[in-house]
Amino acid sequence: MARGRGKGIQRSKRQFVQLYRNVKRSTAYHGLSCIARAALVEIIDRYNGINNGIIGLSVRELAHELNCSPASAMRALQKLDDAGLARPTKVGAWRGKRATEWRLMWRRCDKSGDLPVNHWDQREAYRPADPGPKPKPQPTSGAERQRRYRERHRNENRNVSFTSETLKFHQ
Repeated sequence: MARGRGKGIQRSKRQFVQLYRNVKRSTAYHGLSCIARAALVEIIDRYNGINNGIIGLSVRELAHELNCSPASAMRALQKLDDAGLARPTKVGAWRGKRATEWRLMWRRCDKSGDLPVNHWDQREAYRPADPGPKPKPQPTSGAERQRRYRERHRNENRNVSFTSETLKFHQ
């Protein structure tokens, strides 16, 4: 942020969306579907720093923003509520054309003053499975090797028919 002459602090025109690392690495976040995660980003995008608890977002708006059906948008918002990442503070009404107001749970609510939820169960980091040492192959006897060889090559010799043309070819 730069200071102008006599104008006070000037804000940057570029804005960003902030998702804290402890929320992103939580089991609640990773339990969401992709549409529900995109819905969370839409709610965060509408948060301007002073409107937590009164972030307006309807199912139809979300369906338009995510390019999905209203039923998918509604399920995504329900999953956000079930996971505890975002909660509705005021349910909207279609008749009054009022959108549901949402609250991000990791921020202080500006509407009611409720404290943020800072404890999220963290998901374990990815660790590839260690296969361990490869078992040594058991030595096979000569008879076992001969039996396996015959099984592999048995089908090759079965369908051979000897006609006068094939005999001429082999002579």
